[in-house]
Amino acid sequence: MAETWYRGQSSSVAPAQPGGHIHDFGDGMYLTNSLSMAEEYARTRTANGGGAAEVLTVTLERAELGRLLDLNSDPRWQQFLRRQQLPGVTTEQLIRQANENYGRFFDGFVQENNIRIQDYDAVIGPEFVRNGTQLCIRHRGGQPSQLAVQVRGRLQPVAAAPAMPVAPGQALVQQSRVQGIVGNQAAMALLGQLLSGAIQSLGDIGTRREVQRRLQTTHAAAIQNILARGDGVLVIIAMQEWIIPDFNGNRARGLLSVYVEGGPTQTAALASWRNTPKLLQGPPLGWRRYEQYAWIDPYR
Repeated sequence: MAETWYRGQSSSVAPAQPGGHIHDFGDGMYLTNSLSMAEEYARTRTANGGGAAEVLTVTLERAELGRLLDLNSDPRWQQFLRRQQLPGVTTEQLIRQANENYGRFFDGFVQENNIRIQDYDAVIGPEFVRNGTQLCIRHRGGQPSQLAVQVRGRLQPVAAAPAMPVAPGQALVQQSRVQGIVGNQAAMALLGQLLSGAIQSLGDIGTRREVQRRLQTTHAAAIQNILARGDGVLVIIAMQEWIIPDFNGNRARGLLSVYVEGGPTQTAALASWRNTPKLLQGPPLGWRRYEQYAWIDPYR
C-alpha cells in the first residue's frame, strides 16, 4: 500500500551532512507522515537559517524502501519502550522528556537485539517530540544512499509553509568577547548584559533574568574555568512548551534548565554537548523540551 510522506526544509539551508547532527535513527534523510509536522520543521529551519519555508511530499510503497526496520510493528521495540530505566520511569518517558536521549536509546536497542543496522536501508518509528511517525532513509558509507537520492528526486512541493511565530530552535548567537572576565565579579555581571541580546527571543523578562542569574551564580565558576583555559562557552538554554496549543494557537513556555559547555569553537562545543551521553532534565507530561544556544568567544 502506498504511503504519503512529507519533508519540511528551508530553501537556503542545505541538508545535514553525514555526521553533522545527532539524529534519532542515525544519519539519513528524514521524512514524516504528518503535513503539519513537516510545516513546523520548515518554519523552525527558516527561523534558524533563513530562506523560504518549503514543504515537499512523496508517495512511496513499502517495497520501494528496501530492507526496512519498522519499529512501530516490532514487539521488541515496544517492550524496550516500556522498560523502566529508572525507578518508575520508562525508556519512552525519558525520550519524551529529552529527545536528545533518543539516539542513544535506539543504539542501545540495536546492540541489545543484535540488529545489524548497517544492513537496513530505512527505519520507521515514532517521533516523540511532535507525536508522529518518521522515516529515516539511512546514509551509506558517509554518503546519501542511492535510495535517498532517488526519493529526493521525486519530492514535489506541497505549498509554502505559513509564516507564524515559533519557539526558537537551535540557532547559535555570536557574542562579543568578554575581557577581563576571569576572576572578575563585575565582568560576570557584564556577561549577563552581553547575553541579554541573545536571549531576547525567550520573550518573558522573568525567564531572561533567571537565565542571567544562573549564569552569574551557578555557572560562574565553570564559565571562568572554560575561558581561563582559552576556550569559548556554549550556553545551552533548555526550555519547555505545551505540546498542544490552546484555542488561540498559543503555547505556554517556561525555563527548564541552563547548562554550559566549553570548546575552541562553537561548532566543537555544540558537537561535544550533543555527543556526550547524558540524562537531561525533562518537562512534565503534556510538555515538550527544546533548546536555544548562545556563544561566548574565547577570551584571548
